[in-house]
Amino acid sequence: MFNNATAVLLAAGDSTRLWPAGDKLFLDFNSLPLIQHSLNQLIKTGLKKFIIVCNNANYSRCQTLPQNNPGIQIEILIQKNKFGLAGAILSASKLLTTRQILIVGPSDVFEDYLLSEFIDSNKQSYDGIFVGKFQEKYLPLGYYSVK
Repeated sequence: MFNNATAVLLAAGDSTRLWPAGDKLFLDFNSLPLIQHSLNQLIKTGLKKFIIVCNNANYSRCQTLPQNNPGIQIEILIQKNKFGLAGAILSASKLLTTRQILIVGPSDVFEDYLLSEFIDSNKQSYDGIFVGKFQEKYLPLGYYSVK
């Protein structure tokens, strides 16, 4: 479904809001870590190339993902800067050799239809697609505005 797209999984967060549970990406749900569920959902769409941007604390756990997912290409790198999500993307920029990029927060849970709609809209010529949800009141989330 994705021709030559690369999925970038932003796994460098330190999960401080989940303390003392530890790294949310490696909490088990139905005997698999959350990050593996995210990978499985993306693999179902036909993606075969992944870049996982991690941090020093979860690097060794992320290193297990390529051997647990044969048949797909997974590159693991450590985010070296403190520029948040933008820094994670910049850390991966030299590995992004294709114009088709899907940036995913691997702890975000979403329905499969969102990926299907993304794939369908990707068949048209857009410079980029950004998914969000309108909120009536302030919540401690990320925000963006469109002009």
